[in-house]
Amino acid sequence: MSIAENRSFFASPEIDPQSRLGILNMNDDDLTGQVLQAYKVAESAHRGQRRFSDEPYINHCLATLRILEAMGIEDSEMLMAALLHDVVEDDTGINLAALEQEFGNSVAQLVDGVTKLHTGDQETAEALRVVSLSYLEPKVAILKLADRLHNMMTLGSVPDNEKRI
Repeated sequence: MSIAENRSFFASPEIDPQSRLGILNMNDDDLTGQVLQAYKVAESAHRGQRRFSDEPYINHCLATLRILEAMGIEDSEMLMAALLHDVVEDDTGINLAALEQEFGNSVAQLVDGVTKLHTGDQETAEALRVVSLSYLEPKVAILKLADRLHNMMTLGSVPDNEKRI
């Protein structure tokens, strides 16, 4: 199944976290537990937030994770960062220090790398983004591209005045 062929794969209805993360191909129960904990933190942090489509914001975090999985990525730190990638940026009360304490330095650095690509005024950020993509930690670039891919897949719900690439 290609990503474009089945959008419902990335926008499944609200179900329990264990089932939502059941698509993970992890064999290690400890790693699955860490990813489940990241889901719970992200779900709690984004509780009450909605996307333009009116779906719960956590669906975007899950879609980002599923895109990584569809690419064959099984790295637990990347999957945790996919779930947590917007918790610092969206002013949820969770900071990088808290993420580092809960999930380790690598996950916090991945989240920070994705977050830094989203700050500053639009023109400066865009100019820096083009230059900086070649210098990024590859995992940050892949995570940011998965985030952007899902955002592009859901542009139909975004009002015209809010759309940007």
